[in-house]
Amino acid sequence: EPFEGNDITVYELPSPIQMNINKIEGFIAQWEYFQTIFVAAMGSPAVQTVGVDTMTLCYKNKCDAYLEEVNVKSDGGRKQLLQIEYGRPNEGIRTIYQYAKAIGKNLVVTHHLRDHYVQVMKNGSLESVSDGTLETDGMRDTARYVDVSLRNTKTKGELRSTFIKCGLNLDKEGTDIKNATWDRVMNMMEIGWHGPAFPRRKQEEPSDN
Repeated sequence: EPFEGNDITVYELPSPIQMNINKIEGFIAQWEYFQTIFVAAMGSPAVQTVGVDTMTLCYKNKCDAYLEEVNVKSDGGRKQLLQIEYGRPNEGIRTIYQYAKAIGKNLVVTHHLRDHYVQVMKNGSLESVSDGTLETDGMRDTARYVDVSLRNTKTKGELRSTFIKCGLNLDKEGTDIKNATWDRVMNMMEIGWHGPAFPRRKQEEPSDN
C-alpha cells in the first residue's frame, strides 16, 4: 500500500528526455504510468485528496502522448498535433475529472495562466489578438468540470485568491480570500450556506505522551 501511513505521498513525473530531435518518445509510457497512479490513489481508502501540479503540464504530456501515438501509426516525425486532433487529448483529461466525480473524492489541480485570444477583423481578414485577459492554460473547457475555481495572484508578498467559479455556493463568485488554505476556502464557502458542511482535513487526536 504505497499511501498507507503517509500524510502526503508525492510522485514526480518529469517530462521524458528527448534523445532524438526527430522523434517524440516516452510520453505514451508516462501517461499510462500517471493513469495507474491516479486510479490507485482515487481507489485507496488511505487517500482523502488527490492533487495534480500542474494540470497544464499534465495536459501537455497527454497531447505529446497522442502525438507520439500518431507518429508511431504513420511512421512519421510530426512535431505538433493538428487543431482537429486535440479532441483525443481533451477527452483523456475530461476522464480524470469525471473519474474523480464518480468516485466522490477531492481532486485539486493547479494551472498556469496564458493570454486569452479573440478573433478580430483586420484589413478584411480575421486575426487572433490578445484581449489583455488571462485564461487557464490547459483543456479549454476545464471550468465545466470543476466545482470551484480560484484565480491566485501575489502582490507584495501577499497571496490573494478570487473565486472565479463556486458551483457549491454561487454567492461566493467574485469574492477574494487571503492566503488560501483548504480549511479557509471551506470556511468561506460555508458563509451564508445552508447545506451540509464541506469536508475538512482530518486532524489526529493529541497524544497523552
